[in-house]
Amino acid sequence: MDILKHSYRKKGQIEFWFDEFPHSPAVLTPIRHYYFVRYVKWSEHDPPVTRKD
Repeated sequence: MDILKHSYRKKGQIEFWFDEFPHSPAVLTPIRHYYFVRYVKWSEHDPPVTRKD
């Protein structure tokens, strides 16, 4: 899975768009030295996520 683009938000959050799910941006939040998925703005235009993803 490749990153198509990213955007910086408030409080250090970063919004990512991935090639397999281009209509559903994922918002990641920093905690210590790691980034965790805070939420995903899911779109019906993208396929369901599988374990392989």
